[in-house]
Amino acid sequence: MVPDCRSHNSLQILSKNLELAKKELALAETAEKDLADHLVGDALENVVSAFDGFGRAICQQKGVDIRFQNLAGARRNVQEKFGFDLADGLTLPQWEEICRVFQKRHLLSHRMGVVDEDYLRKTNDPHAVLGRKITVTRDEVVSSINLVEALGRKLFSGTPLPTI
Repeated sequence: MVPDCRSHNSLQILSKNLELAKKELALAETAEKDLADHLVGDALENVVSAFDGFGRAICQQKGVDIRFQNLAGARRNVQEKFGFDLADGLTLPQWEEICRVFQKRHLLSHRMGVVDEDYLRKTNDPHAVLGRKITVTRDEVVSSINLVEALGRKLFSGTPLPTI
């Protein structure tokens, strides 16, 4: 798609990246267990990376640098800089769920998927065991895609872009 000077196509790019994650999940359904687990974890990493890139692009259009891999911090920064709550429209359980899966992605990317005390403290995940590999399910990733779409729409509509 050719960008229009009056609109930013970040939302479309986010949607395309989330579609790729869905395709990765579909591929995981036909793969043997080790590969399927890897594809599901990779899909989650891609969802988080897509949202981080999207959020950064939206905020940079307004001259603000906010990172979106840590959702709690991003939420505080969006409230401070733009005056709205990124989580508006999500229930508390949905917000906790999306924060938890973003933390799972952190473990996958930086701790080889091994649960640490920081993860336990931040998520209160009742299924996680210190020192063990985190489990990421297909359903969690599907849910995270839906929640990221909602967060993306909220961020996009809450931070109007300048018209060129």
